[in-house]
Amino acid sequence: MKKHLHYIASALALAVIITLSMTAVGKTAITELSGLAVAQTGSLWKNVRDYMVGDNMPDGILAAGMTFYDAAGANADRLRGTIANGILVDVTRSPGSNQTPADAFANPTTFQGVWSLGGIFNGSTWDRWRGQTSQVQGGTLLNAAVTGTADTTLNITLTGVANTHIHLYKITIRCTPAGSATYSITDNATSLGGRFVPSSPLQADETWPTGLTISTGSNAIIQVLTCGAGNTANVLYQADQF
Repeated sequence: MKKHLHYIASALALAVIITLSMTAVGKTAITELSGLAVAQTGSLWKNVRDYMVGDNMPDGILAAGMTFYDAAGANADRLRGTIANGILVDVTRSPGSNQTPADAFANPTTFQGVWSLGGIFNGSTWDRWRGQTSQVQGGTLLNAAVTGTADTTLNITLTGVANTHIHLYKITIRCTPAGSATYSITDNATSLGGRFVPSSPLQADETWPTGLTISTGSNAIIQVLTCGAGNTANVLYQADQF
């Protein structure tokens, strides 16, 4: 009887050992092996690949990457991008558009960028700041020599253009063959002062190295009063507009 009990106990112990061993092996196999059914078929199994496998993995990838809910409100789509430029971003609804800074550049709500050039505000718009290594003219040149009618006031009008300035750099006035006069320069209706034109052969010369600048869009008017009976006024001026 004791012998039979010994056999029974030994068998039970062996059974317990075998059961525990099978449980451990089965648990290890399940823990260390992960996979997924291939989406295109229910009969194919692919082992899940670790992230550190590297790039260009054709299969075995869990849908655990970045996704977004599409506009239809029914599907989750993979986030698009490129290696060179990263995630693709839609900027079509971003306000405004890129514009190249130029003269008469307004304070826009449509501008997207940074004004990185030298500019100056004229009260309503932005203009590029002019400069040069030596004194030269720019924009539209308005240089001219004008001879008036004898014994008559001479009026010269340099017509202004919106969003630009007229700049006077030099003016020379003489009366021929004789006589004397006075002249003035006007910024539209605003007088900028007058000067005396001496008797011939002397002449009046005035120079503005940085330019006598007229108001935005305004006319510059040069007026020379009569040089006297039989005499004419001769005016040479250097100007530009930008």
